[in-house]
Amino acid sequence: MIDLARIAAWALLGVCVGLAANCLLVSALEILAPRRGRIVRLAKARLHAEVRGQGIPILYLHGAQSSGREFAIGAAQFLEEGFLHVLMDRPGHGHSSRVRGQESLAVQAEYAAKLLEHLEIKRAVIAAHAEGAAVALRLALERPELVRALVLVAPLIHSRARRDGARMAPVWLVWLWAHTLAPWAWLAGTGLRLRAKFSPQPPAPKFAARSQDGLGARPSAWLADWRARGRFSSECALQASRYPQIGAYALILSADRDAFADPQENGRALYGALPRAELVMAPGMGHMLHHVRAQAVAAAIRRAASLEQRPAPR
Repeated sequence: MIDLARIAAWALLGVCVGLAANCLLVSALEILAPRRGRIVRLAKARLHAEVRGQGIPILYLHGAQSSGREFAIGAAQFLEEGFLHVLMDRPGHGHSSRVRGQESLAVQAEYAAKLLEHLEIKRAVIAAHAEGAAVALRLALERPELVRALVLVAPLIHSRARRDGARMAPVWLVWLWAHTLAPWAWLAGTGLRLRAKFSPQPPAPKFAARSQDGLGARPSAWLADWRARGRFSSECALQASRYPQIGAYALILSADRDAFADPQENGRALYGALPRAELVMAPGMGHMLHHVRAQAVAAAIRRAASLEQRPAPR
C-alpha cells in the first residue's frame, strides 16, 4: 500500500534541500560577479549602473537574461574617448532589483528615463541589443526629449517561437522550479546556450565569466525573464503602430544568420517603420554582433552621435 504521508514528507524534505542549496548557489554567484558600478535608488527600485567617462552620453540597454556588463566588455570598450557611458542593469536583471510591472516595456522605459534624469543627462544616444531595442523604442516614444539617437543591434521586436505559451504553467510550479532546479539547469546549459547565441561564430573567450552570465541563474532573474516572455510579443505589437512617430535617427544593425531575431521580421521590418533610419546588414553574422563585430558597433554608435551625418526623414 502506498504510504502518502511518507511520500509527502520526502517531497517536502527535497524541496527544503533544494531551497537551501539555491540560497548557497545565489550567494556564490553574487560573490563571483561583484557590482562594478553604483546603486541608484529610484522610486521603489534599486538600479545598478556603471557610469564612466566624459562627453556625449550613451545609455546601454541589454537584452534578456543579461546585464550592462555585456556591453561593457563588447562595443563600449572601443568608445573610451569623448563619451559618457551609462551601463544600466535593467530592472530585474543583473544587480538591479525587481519592481512591480517590470515585465512591461513601459515600466522598463520609465526607469531608463528616471536614471537619465537622476544623472542629469538631457539627451543620450541609446544603444540597445535584442529585447533592449524594444525598450529603447518605447523610451523614444514616451520621452523623445531624452533621446539623441538610437543604435539598435540585432533588435528583437517580433518573436513568436520564444514567447508563445510562456504563462501556461501554474505560477506556483514556476516559482518552485525557479527556486530549486532552474539555476542548476541554467549553469549546466551555459555552453550550449552561448554557442546558440553566438552561432555561427564561436563564443567570445571567457564570455560567461566576463559578462557575469551566472547572475541570470538566480531565481529573481529567471522569474523576471519568465514574466517578460508572457507580455513581450503583445506589447511589441501594440507599440509597433506608433513607430512612425519616432523622430530620432535610428541606426539598425541586423545579422542575416541571427537565430534569435529574424532579420526580416525585426531589422528590416523596423527599418520600414521608422521615418529616419538606416539599416546595415551583417552577412554571415549571428545574434551577438556587439561582441563579434564590437568595433563596427562602436563605430556605428560614434556615427549616430554625430549630428552632421544623420539622414533626413524618408
